[in-house]
This record gives sequence, C-alpha cells and structure tokens, in this order.
Amino acid sequence: MSSLPKPTNGPDKKDEESGYTITEQFRYEDDPPDGGWGWVVAISAHVILLLSLGSLTSFGPFIVELNSYFNHGTKEIGLISGIALLVTLSTGPIASALNTRYCCRSVTVVGGIIASTGLMLSSLATEVYHLYLSYSILGGIGYGLVLTPSMTFTARYFKKRYALANGIAFTGVAVAWIALPPIFQTLIKTLNWKHAFQVAGGMTLLISVCGALFKPPPQKKVAIETPTPSKTTIVQPMDLEGDVTPNEASNLKGSGNKSTCCCPMFFKVFDPELMRNPVFLILAFNFFNVGLGLFPTILYLVARADSYNLSQPATLLTVLGVCSVIGRATHGFAIDRKIITPAQGLGGGQIIAGLVNVFSFPASTFISMAALYAVWGLANGVFHPLTTVVARQYVGVEKLPPAIGFCNLCLGLGGLLGPFIGGWIFDSTDSYNNVYFYCGAMLIFAGLLIIVVVPCIRKFRGEDDSKDSK
Repeated sequence: MSSLPKPTNGPDKKDEESGYTITEQFRYEDDPPDGGWGWVVAISAHVILLLSLGSLTSFGPFIVELNSYFNHGTKEIGLISGIALLVTLSTGPIASALNTRYCCRSVTVVGGIIASTGLMLSSLATEVYHLYLSYSILGGIGYGLVLTPSMTFTARYFKKRYALANGIAFTGVAVAWIALPPIFQTLIKTLNWKHAFQVAGGMTLLISVCGALFKPPPQKKVAIETPTPSKTTIVQPMDLEGDVTPNEASNLKGSGNKSTCCCPMFFKVFDPELMRNPVFLILAFNFFNVGLGLFPTILYLVARADSYNLSQPATLLTVLGVCSVIGRATHGFAIDRKIITPAQGLGGGQIIAGLVNVFSFPASTFISMAALYAVWGLANGVFHPLTTVVARQYVGVEKLPPAIGFCNLCLGLGGLLGPFIGGWIFDSTDSYNNVYFYCGAMLIFAGLLIIVVVPCIRKFRGEDDSKDSK
C-alpha cells in the first residue's frame, strides 16, 4: 500500500445565526457515466449470469439422463439442482462480506475457478451423493461468489439507463436457456453426461475472464458541511491514494475516503436496518415464493415434454429462452418511458407466468406447449431483471448489495424446496400437470405480494409509491 498524503484542512465557514463553525469535509462517491466502460461491465455481467445462474437452471437435460443412469426417483435427482441453487443463492451474503474485504473483481475470478473445478469433478461421480458434493456444494459455492457482484455492480455505472443496462446483464440467463440445453443434450447423446460436465467446466472458466473486467467506476469528490461548536477540534479530510483496503479505510474516522476497491464499503452479511423494513421483508418473501415456483418450472420442462414423447424436448427451453430475451431486452424501454412501473412489471409478470403454469394442463403437443411457454418466457423476461430494480427503489442504492444478498438467500431456500417438492408431487401422482399447478400457484402468490401487499404497507407508512428510494 502506498503512503497516505499529508492531511489538509477543509475551509471553515461561520454560521452567523447559530454561532457554529462549519467544517467542510470531503468524501468520494461513484460518478456513474451512464455508458462508456459501463457497457463492458454490463456485457461481462451478462456472460457471468449466463454461465452461472443460466447454467444452473439449464440442468434439465441432465435430469432425464441421470435419472436413468442412477435409477433414482425424480425428487433425488431434482435435489442436485435444489441444493446447488440453495448453496449458490445463500452464498450471497457471504460473498458480499468477501467483496468488502478482498474486492469483487478478485472474488469473481476465484469464484469462476471454484465453479469450474466443481463441474470437472462432477464428471467423476459414481453415486448421486458425489454430485451433491461436487456440483451442488462446490460448484454452488463458486457460482454464489460471482452472482451478487454480477447482479449489483452494473448499478454503479448507470443511473438514467440503469433499467436498460440491467436488462442486458440479466439477458444472460435467458440466452443460457436458448443455447445451453441443446448443447448439453447434444453432448450427452454424442458423448455422455460425464464429458458434458467436463465441457461445461471448461466454459465456466470464462466467468473469471469476465470478472477481471469489473473495474471501479469514476468517482467524484463531494463536500460535506458538518457544524461543530467554535473552538473545537476540526476533523481534517484526507485523500486515500494507492491500494487501500476497505478495512483500512474504515478505520480513518471522519475522513473522505477514496478506495480503489471496486465494491462499496457498505456490504454487510445482514443489515439490521433492512430487517426492520417491512417492505423489504415482503420483497424477500416474494423471492422465496418465486424460488418455489420458478425453478421447478424450468428444471422439469424437458422431463415433462419427454413424458409426452415429444421429439427434441430441449427445444422448448430454447423457445422459452428466446421469448425471455425479448422480454429482457425490451422491458427497459417501457420502464424508462414510465409506461409501467418496475413494481407493476415485477408483480404482473409473476402473475402471468403463474397463470400459464396453472392452465397448461391441456397442452400435450409441441405446438401447444411452445405457445404457452413462449408467453411464460416473455413474462419471465420482464419480471426477472426487475427484481434488482425494485429492490433498489425500496431500499436505495447503498443498501442494494446486502438486500440482494439476503433476497438471494431466500430465493435459494425456495430453490432448494421447489424442485424437491415438485419431484415429490410427480413421484406421488405420476403427473407433471400437478407439479405445474403447484408452481403456478406459488408464482401467482408472489406477484400478489408485490401488486397488493406492498402498496398497502407503503400507504400505511406514508411512503410515496411515485418516488424511488435514492
């Protein structure tokens, strides 16, 4: 670490009425360029989400093959994805704390290497529990380390165009649904599932390459006027130059800190202020219910199509993914032009996706299922990216990383229980229609929490829905 410069006093001003001396202090804030390198960051986040959360939710082709290979029930095989989702999303708060200490660029690079290692080791599995250890736990830890930075770092580069940039980043998950299931299915058929895991592990190393592009945005110096009684000691502002860690910076009380670490210093594992915010708690409960309904819908879609003896069942995920990309790429224009609010897009999209699941039971042909899940993909493309946008509105940008970390923990709990409950329903009833009715009910309930419950709470607390948190 380079040496600190000599402290300098800020200019003092005398308040004539109060008799207080106004001491000017300085702190450094992000100065979002709304473009420039921010587009590189958004595209990098796109690739990271494609190869992490997108890869996890494209696990469907493996479920059919592993079910046959290990001769286990659907719920045991579905638990591979469930545990992986739980570990990935519950690692979010821990990843936030590590980002504070070591900087998100380094954590993302290491996370990509860990995830790749987990996938490589999965190719050596001879029992289902081996996959629980390698893919679900080790791979999930790696994915979890990269997920929170990729979901929140774009917010530091964009303000006016944030919804559009965030949509570009989150489109990575939908692109994964287009590209990865056919690739995985082709690899499994032409080689085998073990070699498919090896190829996936090699692809996952690209996460580390993209993480290396997460450099801090430009910063601006902001003056803070602090009234102190006359003749008291004036706290002096200091500029921190060089490679200063967040912990070192936080020990310099009353100073304007400029750290080269690419993640803010307000990361916490659990933020007490957030835990006292009822709107945030409802949002976290929304994430939990989305996990219960979203992940089984995607994970069991290939198996459901296979049960109808449809040719190329993975193509349904491609159709869903294409429509999800359209929704993700276009919803930002509607939000930026205030045609709908982010909360309306979030809750409404979840309700529409839930209704598609509930009323999908007559569909048993490729055309009918493709039409239904094209609508589901559009709805998902709208609501999925808006989770971060709505969280930012409700808690503010400074609370966004810990808020997303905790919400991802709730999403992970839903992701663990959802595939297991869905598998248990299928094993008990031998019908995927019942599984998808359950998934739809969870998504509808999640949407109603945002559309109905949150506005009532905000109205009761005297908050203005028309204004975003700053």
